Amino acid sequence: MEEEIYQRINPSAKKVWIINGVISSIILFILALVVYHFSKHYVSFWPFVIAGMSSFLFIFIHPFIEYKQWSYKITEERVVYNHGIYYKKKSIIPISRIQHLDISQGPIQKIFKLSSVKIYTAGMAHEIVAISTSKAEEIVDNLNKFVLKVDDDGEI
Repeated sequence: MEEEIYQRINPSAKKVWIINGVISSIILFILALVVYHFSKHYVSFWPFVIAGMSSFLFIFIHPFIEYKQWSYKITEERVVYNHGIYYKKKSIIPISRIQHLDISQGPIQKIFKLSSVKIYTAGMAHEIVAISTSKAEEIVDNLNKFVLKVDDDGEI
């Protein structure tokens, strides 16, 4: 499982994020309509402008930039992943610190056969998003082997 290069998340992640953006945009426009309806004299068309600009970002910009930022690599010693649009973040998780692993899948991810791997340590939970379900299961199986190896030996 020693991988020297970073892996990319599944390209279908962009589709999932676009669908999430469409759903968020519908909710924003409904809220804008409610605000406009109840305060016509005070706010005019500004709720629709804000909803439109936000929708444009959620649907046409955010998914593509977010996809470019996500990468991960898993070695026998650590899990490393990079993410973030405004604040780029690199997380390094030593295998010896892993306490629990989960695979999660939302309804939209299920359509595209994507899952997320959640890695729990004593301090917090980490998540590698939008990986194919078969790859997520493989990652969890391999990490379990490394974690059990650390527990049995006391060291790697």
